[in-house]
Amino acid sequence: MQVEAVPTSLSYTDILNARENSYIESSVPFINSNGHPVEYKLVHVKKDDAILEGYLEKVRIVNPDTTSVTHENEELEGYEVVTIDISKAGKVIIEDENEFTFGDYYFTIETIVNVNDESQSKVFEDVLHLNVGPGLVEGLSYCPNKINYVSGTSTSSGEPTVIGGNPDYRFELGSEEDKLVIDEVTGVISLNPSYVITTREDLMPIINVVNNYSEEIVAFDDVFTAILSTEPVEIELETNYFFYPTLKAKNKKNLGLGGAGWSRQITEGTFPGWIQKNNLWKNNPPATTQDAIDARTDAGVTGNFSLFHPSWAKSMNFPWETWVIADAVNLTPYIGCFDTKVVFWTKLGLSSVPNYMPDGRSPIELDIMISDGYTGDVTSTTWTQINDLVTCEIDNNGIEFIGTPYPGDQTGDDPDGVKDPTKNANALWVRCELDLTDHLDIAAFTIAFKAKTNFDAPLAEAKEGNLSISDVHFVAKEKQN
Repeated sequence: MQVEAVPTSLSYTDILNARENSYIESSVPFINSNGHPVEYKLVHVKKDDAILEGYLEKVRIVNPDTTSVTHENEELEGYEVVTIDISKAGKVIIEDENEFTFGDYYFTIETIVNVNDESQSKVFEDVLHLNVGPGLVEGLSYCPNKINYVSGTSTSSGEPTVIGGNPDYRFELGSEEDKLVIDEVTGVISLNPSYVITTREDLMPIINVVNNYSEEIVAFDDVFTAILSTEPVEIELETNYFFYPTLKAKNKKNLGLGGAGWSRQITEGTFPGWIQKNNLWKNNPPATTQDAIDARTDAGVTGNFSLFHPSWAKSMNFPWETWVIADAVNLTPYIGCFDTKVVFWTKLGLSSVPNYMPDGRSPIELDIMISDGYTGDVTSTTWTQINDLVTCEIDNNGIEFIGTPYPGDQTGDDPDGVKDPTKNANALWVRCELDLTDHLDIAAFTIAFKAKTNFDAPLAEAKEGNLSISDVHFVAKEKQN
């Protein structure tokens, strides 16, 4: 009796409560194909029984990964071994910024098997169910974010800026309802007419943004301050160091665990164990220039460290690449009312003489990268390099310029045209900052530092050097209205 080759069944776990226009991934399906590898094809997707056009442009389905190895030894010469990996086959992946909005969708998928060079296929109608919930609001910003409500006056806040999410929402107060009221349509906050002010009160109400489709609530508890008083109060402008981690390692003998405000990844190079565990981005004292000291004082932070990465001539004379990734930061509360920037200090020291490789290039560099969608894996994240965009100053000398200085003492050949004798920052702390005006709609902003070598094979003449990062922080200074 011949066993049927075409799959007899295909089933997926429903994808429930995914979010509008966001990255979505199904589980691997269960399929009965009588042991045959299966090729998958997306046929169409439906909503409300109608086939949708254009929706599959950002959808793909994973197929088996086939690799082959041809043996070259005498006994097995020409013998090809084929390996088929089906561990992810059938998984449906929908990329970010897709067309899928609120609602239920059904995917029809074709399965194909090849038996004795003959293809057999079967179509499974509406086999994958995708339920997409409304996108929820990512950020809320009032400008100004502090309002003085004086008894006997009719004062109201401005309308807030809402970032992200499905636009069908309403506003509610999650606290201080006895003293304040909020317009559910505009988000304007006023004094509750039934409340009598008798003394000064500083209130930070919880503001709920409620999705009208799903009744899901996103609560914001630090975006608005109401100052209640019997007489007018002068409101001082705010400076907020809203992310200033110490960078202290979680375990100095296992730096792969990261630390306060940062994590580490190694994307190239096989390091000796003692180097990888104890030396790649280890803690050292923080930057010692006066501008770094002043920043820590102004922010009121203590116990800070720098992160140090060696480049030893004998032990690390091979191509490598490592990353320090700062924790993601929500920038949305600072839209409109604040001058906001990210600030950090770096130090690159090339100690070999001459500093550079024979062609004049630096053996190591430090790339500054940013992203609005860090996945947890630097290799699958879309990054933007900002070395040419930051404003820098060497050794607190009072001279600012755009772009990070090239490593080393700036002498010798310059094949890439990047050396500048006026910007010799070798082994000196360099303060850099990036204006975040164009990024304030990002709810998860990530800055990262990629240390890398500029050679593809071990150097004939080994080079010594090191890299350091210190005082990475975000600061928002309120503008005068």
